[in-house]
Amino acid sequence: MKRILLILAFLTFAVAATAQPRYKNEVAVGAGMIATSDLQSISYRLMASVSDLFADEDNPVETLNSGSNSAEYFHYLGDLVAIGGVISYHNFSVIQGGSKDTFTSYSLMPAVKLSWYNRDHFSTYSKLALGASYVRKLMGEEVTNGVSFNGQITFLGMDAGWKRFRFFGEVGFGQQGLAFAGVRYRW
Repeated sequence: MKRILLILAFLTFAVAATAQPRYKNEVAVGAGMIATSDLQSISYRLMASVSDLFADEDNPVETLNSGSNSAEYFHYLGDLVAIGGVISYHNFSVIQGGSKDTFTSYSLMPAVKLSWYNRDHFSTYSKLALGASYVRKLMGEEVTNGVSFNGQITFLGMDAGWKRFRFFGEVGFGQQGLAFAGVRYRW
């Protein structure tokens, strides 16, 4: 009986040892388009283009948008689940004549990532991040600061490349955008 238990314990350890990923941590940086904080800039750009129809040539309307820029860190608990966090920055400005309105958003979101297919050179995954955004609005001389709930849900993410360095692309909704792409490093 002891021999059978010893063999079962050895087999269990051997299977568990091979199930661990070759890496435990990853960092990524990327840029996204049409983030939740960008929805306000889109409405301002639409209003600016409408008002530009009625503006004189001396005061054209100009918009500047940084897009959503993010960095993330994840620690793998096994092959399928990783926990970590996302930090994000977004800035856009509307300029007309001597007037400039600026909107800046900084976000911090704890996150969980689920890998659906995870191999040495290719993987697919989904991600959920929920947190808060600090929003600073500067409209003329008036400054408004606030904190709001924010998040990101990635329906499908794919990365490809080498074992440690990869390029990735994601499709989702939230602070990182409807489309998010960048580079990732694993160790």
